[in-house]
Amino acid sequence: MSPGRPGRGGQIVFAVATAVPALLPCACFMSAEELTRRVIGVIAKTHRVSPETITPETTFQELGMDSLDAVNVLFALEEEFNVNIPDEDAREIRTVRQVIEGIAKLLATGSQGGAQPLGEQAT
Repeated sequence: MSPGRPGRGGQIVFAVATAVPALLPCACFMSAEELTRRVIGVIAKTHRVSPETITPETTFQELGMDSLDAVNVLFALEEEFNVNIPDEDAREIRTVRQVIEGIAKLLATGSQGGAQPLGEQAT
């Protein structure tokens, strides 16, 4: 497995990151803009809406997603980025930005147990 690439069984953390670009350079070979574009693309394709209607600030509620729609989107994101989004973290997701930041965090920390669950700080 190449450095910074999640493997099967990796966990994603949806703790709010303050600087997505700062998380990306050492972790994967994808810019913050590319990550944002891919996340929005998956959401748009899965929910069958135009990507132009989605921004990082868009909420799932604004997209008219019910809980089943949100689960389908999260499954599609797991497949796209080869990650596992724990149920307890998935329940906290309300915005596209939270998804982007969570995936960036996972890609930055890798899948070998370095990710911190919601509410915990790295020491």
